[in-house]
This record gives sequence, structure tokens and C-alpha cells, in this order.
Amino acid sequence: MLNTETTTQVFPLSSLRLSPLNVRQERDPAAVQDLVASIRSTGQIQNLAVTVSGNKKKPVREVVAGGRRLLALEVLRDLGELPKDHPVKCEVVDEARALEISTAENTQRKAMSPVEEVQAFARLTEGGMPIEDIAARFGVTPLVVSRRLKLAALSPKLLALYSSDEITLEQLMALTVSDSHAKQEECWFSANQWNREPEQLRSRLTGDMPTTEEYIGFKLIGADKYREAGGVLTTDLFEDHGGYINDVALVDRLVAEVLEVKAVELRASGWATVHVEPQPHNEYDFRNGAQKLRRTMRELTEDETDKLDTLTEQINEKSQALEALNGKIEAGDIEDEDAAYEQSAEIEEAISDLEQQCEALRESASDFTADQKAVGYCVVYLTRQGGIGVLDGLLEKGKTDPSPAPQNSGGASGGDLGLGYGSSGGSKGFHGEKLVQVLTAERSLAWQAVLMADPSLALLAALERLVPRCIGDYGTTGDRIKLSATLSTDSHLSTLTDEDNTPAAGTVRSIVGQWKERYQAHFGNAEEASEDEEVEAEETAEEGGPSVLSFLLALTPEERFTLHAVCVAMTLDVKVGQDHLQVGDEFSRHCQLDMRQWWTPTAKRYFGMLSKKQIIHVLGEAGCPVEGLDKLKKDDLAQKAESLMATHAPGWLPSPLRG
Repeated sequence: MLNTETTTQVFPLSSLRLSPLNVRQERDPAAVQDLVASIRSTGQIQNLAVTVSGNKKKPVREVVAGGRRLLALEVLRDLGELPKDHPVKCEVVDEARALEISTAENTQRKAMSPVEEVQAFARLTEGGMPIEDIAARFGVTPLVVSRRLKLAALSPKLLALYSSDEITLEQLMALTVSDSHAKQEECWFSANQWNREPEQLRSRLTGDMPTTEEYIGFKLIGADKYREAGGVLTTDLFEDHGGYINDVALVDRLVAEVLEVKAVELRASGWATVHVEPQPHNEYDFRNGAQKLRRTMRELTEDETDKLDTLTEQINEKSQALEALNGKIEAGDIEDEDAAYEQSAEIEEAISDLEQQCEALRESASDFTADQKAVGYCVVYLTRQGGIGVLDGLLEKGKTDPSPAPQNSGGASGGDLGLGYGSSGGSKGFHGEKLVQVLTAERSLAWQAVLMADPSLALLAALERLVPRCIGDYGTTGDRIKLSATLSTDSHLSTLTDEDNTPAAGTVRSIVGQWKERYQAHFGNAEEASEDEEVEAEETAEEGGPSVLSFLLALTPEERFTLHAVCVAMTLDVKVGQDHLQVGDEFSRHCQLDMRQWWTPTAKRYFGMLSKKQIIHVLGEAGCPVEGLDKLKKDDLAQKAESLMATHAPGWLPSPLRG
């Protein structure tokens, strides 16, 4: 027999408490936010079931069914949206039946199916309720409502399959990328069972359309400009991107138009030739196939000179502080090593910022001449980050820079003044003197390896040096050969930071070592000869014993040619202390040394000697993803940079190695 004995009463909220007989004892306010939103919107729809005990003066009212509703009401009270004594509608039940009622309510309750839920949301919007209002009433975000409405708009045949568990929710989500029921059904029913993974379904509906995040050109123009030009985006509410681009050709045209605006500005400033490259590029794509024009520096004003002096003084002070701190770290005279490394990195960042200010000041005082702009060219291009890149002052290989030759003899042209690509005079520039010494030592060793492998090239280099002095304007050397050799190989090797992974170092050591063994064996001593032993060998030669000449005469003409190349190469030195090399000379153009064959950026050889800010700048220039990298520690960032370069920018070179 059905027992329905209950009475309906209204009790103040403050008098109600959760009964220990209630089978649900969870009291997490966050778990009832959807119910809070519903009660806030529509009020209390369902009564609470309570037991009443005690006496009239101190009644005890305990909720045996409706604990979540009670908690939601309490949350609204605590938020100040309901009064303390808000009247709550309750059904008073017999205490003997309390556990039975609580269990029945929680086990027999049946929630709406997902299909019923999305269709209910659809009916609300059809009735004119805005998405934001639906979200507020049900305690969800507008995106959740939009996603459920998207599901509700799917083909009824597919929704029926979902109700019978013949298609998963993830598969339905993938099919929403198309608004056409016919395409949705064709995509599903024509696919084999093993071709119905969500990504496979999504791919069949989108074809080769790229996403707004994948297509770099879209980052430059943006969704508004694209839509204004008639472009359409296929949205996918269940994927974390801005949609699929329906008209890639339109994006390319808009990108070209944006870049052309910048090109017009450059032509108006005097450049006769400006190339526009609307496809993504890195700056070094254009630098490796061209020379760099030298900028012409004007005299700095008094204010500019004072500012430069101040910046230089600050750099020196911080450099001294950094040197002292690093000395303490190396000596182990630091209590908190992690904090010391952090402080060291901060000083490096500060020095880098100051040096960049110096470079910016010098760049503002330099420009290209009208003659240079007439023969050189600029490139306006789309960067791999979706920005506008401008590279000016380029000159085709084989052409001559019409600007006056630099006055200094150190090889710096003063022509690369931009961040990361050079310096004028003796400035440290982007890389700093120590790192430039390392990089140009690597370049010198690569040159030596190339000359040792090509005797005709070495002969050309030697003659280029000798001919002006012998038969040119420098006079003659008299009746005796007067040559001197200043060896540089050992100096270059000692400068390296990672000789084991420097290919040129291994090549040079191997070739030189083989010749030394042959030479010493000629004098009957396979061990390395000292200077005294070499003098003794010369004296022995005068007495008819082994001599240098006898060693050379024993070689074939080809071997002498090769040995000549080794000796010439061992004197070559392009190691400098400035952040730029004048590599556009005629001999360099003839040889076409490609440092990409000899050098790759690693943590030990390169990134470990940069500041965090410099590392991120270099990665960005090379087209590598940089988001979130600033949160890494310096050593971890250097290692990460090494792997990113290997993946995204193989062949990238820093400025001292380009050309």
C-alpha cells in the first residue's frame, strides 16, 4: 500500500540543518554552483524533505532529502542574496521513514540524457532566451551553452545513433565542424569503422583548410580584416583555435598588400629596389645570399655622446659586478648558489639591455647614402611569427659597395648596427667580446680546414698577400726570401668552448698531426720536437744529415703543394673582438665559405654564453616558438634552445659567422 503521509510547511533557512540520515553528506559549495544558478534564476522548485523533533521552543528540523538544495540556498545566503530567515518550502516526513525517503530520492532520480539536455537548451534559444542568460541560469559558461547548441543542431539521424550508443560524444563533436546535415551523414555513413576516429572525421570535413593558428599569414591580418574582405572561417567550437581558413589565397593577397605598404615607404626613402616576400621567412634566409652595405656614421651630438658615455660606464660597472659574482660562484664562496645564479642572470640581462641601447643610439646616427640605395636593395617579408620583417642595406654578391672604405683596420665595417647583427668601432655589440672571440675562432679554424683541403686556394691566398709586396707598390724583398709565419691554430683551439664537437678543430688537428709525424720521423724522432731539437736538426743538416730541404725534396710535387696549403692555413686568423666581420671582400666571395657545414648552435658552444633575453631574441629571429620560455632557468633554456634550433631552424648562423 502506498504511503503518502506528509505535510507541507515553510521553515526559515536558519533553522534547517543536514540530517545524519541523509545519504548524501557532501558539503562542497563548488559542487552546487549549477544548482545555485538555477535557484537564483527560477527559485526553489522542489521542496526539501525534513524531519521535525524536539519541542516547540527548540524544534530540530533536519533535511533528509534535498541536501544539495539546502547547501545551494546557504551559498546564496552567504553571498547576501537571500536573508538569513529566507522561507524554505519543506515536506515534513516521519523520522521512521527518513532513511527510506533519502535513499529513494537519490537512487531513483534520473538525470536528462545529453541529447535531452542539448535539445532543452535549443528550445530555450528558440523561445528567445539569449545564450548569456541560459548560461547564467544554469551556472555554466556561454561557451558550454554554444557547444551544446552546436550538438543540438546536428543531423537527427546522428543524434539518434548517439542515444543508442552507436556513436560517441567525441565523434559527434568532430562532425559539428560542418553545418550541413547531408555532409555530416555522408562523412559518417561512408566511412569504414576503422576510419571513424574523431580526427579522421574532422579531417574529412575540413579537407586541406589550415587553422588560423597554423597559417602564419593569418596572424598578420587577423580575423576582422579577413572577414571584411569577404573571407569565411569554418568554426570548430570543440577545438582550441579560431577556425579553419576557407580562402587561403585571400589571406596571401591581404598579406602582400600589407607588406607593400611598408615597401612603398622604403622606396619613398630612396631605395631603388625593394623586394616583397609574402611567404614566411627568417632574416638569415636573405642574408646568406648577399653582402651587407656599410652604414655611414655622422658625428654624434654632444647629448648623444654624453648618453653613450653614461651607458658605457653603466655597462662597465655591471660587468665588473658580474665578474666578481661569477668569481665567487666558481670559488664556492656562496651560501645560496641558486640565488647567486639568478642574480648573475639578472645582471647579464641588464648588461644586454644597456648594450642594446648603445646600438640603438649608434644606429640612429647612421644611414645609407643615396649611392648605396641606388645599387643595394631591401627585403620586406612575413616573419615566422606573423609580423612584418624589414631587412635593408643588402648588396648582391659581386657588386661593390660605393660607400667609403672603413678607416679602422680591425675588419669591422660599422655596417651591421641592428640588434644582434653587429656593432661599430670597438663596441661589444649583441654577442659580447668573449663570445665573438669564440665564434670567430671557430670561423678561423673552418677557414684553415678549407685551405688545407684545397691547395690551389691556399696558394691563391698566399700570393694575394705576397704579390703586392713583391711586384706591387710595396717594393721588393731583396735577394733573399724574407717570409715570416705567425701561427694562429693553437690560439684558436684554446679559445673554443667545446672543441670535441667542433668539426673544424678535429680536421685541423688531424691534418697537422699527420704532417708533424712525417716531419719528425724524417729526423729520426717521432716524438714532438722542441725548439732546441729543431735548431740541432738544422745544424745536423749543415753537416750532411737530414734537413728541411731534404725532407721537402723527398715529397712528391703534389705533397709539397698540399704541405704548402697546411702551412699557409695555420697562419690564417679572422678572430676579432667585435660583433661583426667584414666578410664581403673579394677573396671571401671567391671561396664562399659556408659556416653551416662547420657550426651548429648548441648550449655549450653558443646559448650558454647568452643571457636569457638574448636566447629568446635569437630563437624568435630564427622562427622558433618562444611562448613560455622566459619561465625556464638559464641552463634549461639553453638546452631547450639547442633542440628548438635543430628542429625549426637548421642552418641558422649568428652574425659573426654569416656571409
